[in-house]
Amino acid sequence: MIWIELLESQAEGALDAPSQRNLANIRAMALKMSDLISAQIALSAQPEAKAATERVDLAAAVRDAITEVSPQLDDLGAKVTVGALPLVRGDARQLTQLFRNLLENAVKYRRDGVQTEIAINGQAGEPAGAGGFEIAVEDNGRGFADEDAQRIFEPLQRLEENGADGQGLGLAICKTIVERHGGTLCAEGRPGEGATFRIALPEDRIYR
Repeated sequence: MIWIELLESQAEGALDAPSQRNLANIRAMALKMSDLISAQIALSAQPEAKAATERVDLAAAVRDAITEVSPQLDDLGAKVTVGALPLVRGDARQLTQLFRNLLENAVKYRRDGVQTEIAINGQAGEPAGAGGFEIAVEDNGRGFADEDAQRIFEPLQRLEENGADGQGLGLAICKTIVERHGGTLCAEGRPGEGATFRIALPEDRIYR
């Protein structure tokens, strides 16, 4: 990041608009890789660690995630809708990363020739349990077969037949983040139609 900041300072006012966008994308990718490395270190070093319990506006975490992924979303003309979400007890940065990874997954496994649509909605109670809350992240991408529903959360696992780039860490990190918040993460695939990722948070993580 130091070298990127140095380049930005030296090139200030000298770059045209496309070059400025390219430099901004380089910065965004560097930040993403830094987060991935940090998350993977945490995943390996402290798999049972619990997340913080600070007050977090989940809707704000989703907005931040959308902002971070906006270059990809804008390039695709993707449509993202967000329903009502609660205040929770947790780690704001981890929760933002959770939704960013899920958004990037939807972008990565999109269907060609179809506008990418992503819906993020929540509901209280079942199946998160009495007093809990479930958040569903649904897309209209390529989907996956039922037998892959568990494998996609394993580190370094990717659905090779879909031909998407990536390190195979994003969903594994998502699962760890949710579990550190005392919740569960599962996925439902509909081949050729899309996928739904369901985050269930327990009552003690919902801020009331």
